[in-house]
Amino acid sequence: MNRFICQVAPPFLLIAPVLLFLPAKSHADLLIDPANGTDIFTPKTRSFDDDSLVRKIGGTFDVGGVPITEVAVNVDGHLQSGKFVADVLDDDLILKGGGPDYIRENVTPDYYTVTWNVRGYAKAAAFPPSLSQFQVTLFKKNATVRGTAYQSGDIVFSYGRLYHNVDTQTFDVSVYDQQGRKIAPFGGDGSFPTTAQFLSNLSFGRQAILFRREGDTYTQSLVTLNAASPPAAGKPAP
Repeated sequence: MNRFICQVAPPFLLIAPVLLFLPAKSHADLLIDPANGTDIFTPKTRSFDDDSLVRKIGGTFDVGGVPITEVAVNVDGHLQSGKFVADVLDDDLILKGGGPDYIRENVTPDYYTVTWNVRGYAKAAAFPPSLSQFQVTLFKKNATVRGTAYQSGDIVFSYGRLYHNVDTQTFDVSVYDQQGRKIAPFGGDGSFPTTAQFLSNLSFGRQAILFRREGDTYTQSLVTLNAASPPAAGKPAP
């Protein structure tokens, strides 16, 4: 991984090692349904660890007055453009070829979404059976999704399933703006144990974390995911 270290914890939290567990849920528990998305890392026959690919987002996303048109998507749970980083679940993660794992993008005129369905790295097993599923959405335009009105420039983290062993207590869930300033959820520092405690109380699959630009910083709030949205289009950006 070697970028910013990260991770999150659920209702079941042990100190060493950290065990993250949430039961399997459907795609509809994420903000955007990735069912019709496009797999980013191919071929599916090989495995990926800490790989990045640059992807066009199908329009312009504004980061504090700085427009971006592409991002580097990393297997380890984050995407980046310049100093802007969205650490959704930045951890030592593996995308195993030939399995149900995927990292998938949905590109629409209104938003760009990346969904990870990947494995936590474990020293004892290169490909542990447990999969975690989480997602980031960048809103390029104003749009209403699952009952909430989002604004251009909004960033949303949603978590459908978290279940993997972590052999360290170092992780990060946060946004870094174009000046490299870190904005962690709700006054925490984005790392263990404050973020783990916060996320363990989050109603996974029913709430998401919204980062909204206000002046020269971001505010954070919880949004409720109401009725499920239909599967989003997944046509790759040109």
